[in-house]
Amino acid sequence: MSIVRSFRTMPSREAAEDVAPTHVERDTRTFSDVAVKSFMEERYRQLNVEHIIGAGTAQERYELHRQLTKDITDLSEALLLWKRSATLSAPVSRLPIEVLENVFLHLAVLDPPITPLCGRFRDHYDTDDEDAAEDFSDELSELASFENFPTWHKHDCGSLGWIKVSHICHSWRDVALLKKSLWAGAVGILPLANEEFVHRAGSCHLSITVRESRRRCLDLYDAFSRVPHSSVKSICAYFTEHELYSSIDLLMGYIYGQKTPWDALESLEVSANGTPRGSQRYPLITPALKYAKMINCTLPFVASGLQRLSIVYDADHPGRNALPLASLLSYIDGCQNTLQELELLRCLSVYANTPKPPIVAPFVALRRFELGGDFGNLLRDVRHHIGYPADCDISFHTGEGGTFHFALRMLADDILEQDISYGLVLSASEGPYKAILVSVCQSATLDSGGAEFFVERRGTVRRVYFDLPEYHRHLHLGEILDAASEIFQHYGEEAAVSAFEDVGTLSIFDLAAKPAPVGACDVARFFARTPMVHTLQLYGSEEETLKGICDVHASDIHGHSESGMLVLPELTVLRLSAGATPLLCEKFAELLEMRAEGVEGVTKAKRLSRLIVDKDVVIADPENEESAIRRLKEIVDKLSWRLPEFE
Repeated sequence: MSIVRSFRTMPSREAAEDVAPTHVERDTRTFSDVAVKSFMEERYRQLNVEHIIGAGTAQERYELHRQLTKDITDLSEALLLWKRSATLSAPVSRLPIEVLENVFLHLAVLDPPITPLCGRFRDHYDTDDEDAAEDFSDELSELASFENFPTWHKHDCGSLGWIKVSHICHSWRDVALLKKSLWAGAVGILPLANEEFVHRAGSCHLSITVRESRRRCLDLYDAFSRVPHSSVKSICAYFTEHELYSSIDLLMGYIYGQKTPWDALESLEVSANGTPRGSQRYPLITPALKYAKMINCTLPFVASGLQRLSIVYDADHPGRNALPLASLLSYIDGCQNTLQELELLRCLSVYANTPKPPIVAPFVALRRFELGGDFGNLLRDVRHHIGYPADCDISFHTGEGGTFHFALRMLADDILEQDISYGLVLSASEGPYKAILVSVCQSATLDSGGAEFFVERRGTVRRVYFDLPEYHRHLHLGEILDAASEIFQHYGEEAAVSAFEDVGTLSIFDLAAKPAPVGACDVARFFARTPMVHTLQLYGSEEETLKGICDVHASDIHGHSESGMLVLPELTVLRLSAGATPLLCEKFAELLEMRAEGVEGVTKAKRLSRLIVDKDVVIADPENEESAIRRLKEIVDKLSWRLPEFE
């Protein structure tokens, strides 16, 4: 076999691509290990330069050289083809282009360029205070966070994250550099290159993204002068909290310097260190705005289709509790039919001299309402000027010194305005929020045995959440009763009307394993102001709670007895369900006998027509159970002792 013939037996790249897999497998199986080794040794000898020089005639050497060159070229092209096919078959390369665009855009935001900070700031800031200047310089010159960002280097002038990934492969480069929407979504990341970004974005809607931190400060002077505001779809701006420098006023100068509406703006998200100077002159006209979020700042705007609004201030932050409610309503008055979520935390003014809104805005589409701040007058003003549907979920963030009875009172007033029968369920639930479930209900037939007292009407349940301080995370029975009784307090000249004033059926839960202590006087004070309650269900059997219901003199507070006053004069049905504390039968019978004796001395009082003890109630003194049942039968018209042996 000649040298030339042996090389010609190797298929070319084109021929190899056309060979069927079965043919390749069949040929491979014909070679033994010895044959393969022999073939490789022969090829090595053929590639040996000295062997080529001394082999055959000049024509044969020429043909051999030409054939070797062709084979090497074919092998190189085949290797490139193989590498390309391996890259294209990788999972990340098979992602849709839209997904890659989003990934690269997030890289631009999460991996922004880093710039020398000290030199740039000294050009814009000069101070005569040596101590302040020294602190300022030290903080800005320290770049200790490089290790947290693997793509950052100490001498890197910075480049966008997605530009870096464009160096990985041709397909990524095509997506990263040729997609107009990618450039349109990152205007502001490199402020000095905004004009180039806008040019590459073409006709796509623009998204302005500005991120300034203690270690990355921006020079926005004249940076947005060539950005057409009519094409801006979203603005996302986070500014440094450093007290010596912030470029937010430069961005606000661009935003509020436009003389025509922002017709395309749908999303506005700004975080700053106080409301920018000059932003109160003219509101931002945003007919297409759907979402607005402001952290530690307030930007006036006018919208007609807003769906979500959030204005949040940190505690003790500049501008806290300074936004007049009248100003807020002027912003969102045109969104009464579209606003679905409203979050107002520590932003509304609580001062007595704050102008009152001239309007009442009913937000008929509102589904979630979060309110936080210094309660009191704030809740009253909000209640009088912001309306919301009956099924709107409400969250109250009370803060360290807040008490949730103010919020509960506002809710009770709202329920009272509904001209329908209702039951009110107060439940101290476990979880990240303490929920008081307010359900509009109708009473179930008491003769139905184990039926609950409440049957909820579909679509009439509102959940109310209280964000309590860390040191006070558990909401117990005593706190619920105390808060409910506070509802009846008077504020100014207004009588504190309440849903409790004519409630007839009440169910109280205490789910805590170690319930907070509650005094009988607190229980009595509450029930003395609910004369219409005739059906009561208690989950748990704390002695002080039962005493507050049964002792005629339980409302004797600070030794000043109110003779002739009986707590719960209209109570006719009492139901006891399982709770954290087992039931002491002897003490339970003693307390109810005390109530029966007190009833005889009060004109309006009635004896219990029915007493129900559920079968899931744990008995603490089973040896006294039988005698307690006999005593109870003497003082109630009908006893339903729910233990199995008495069914």
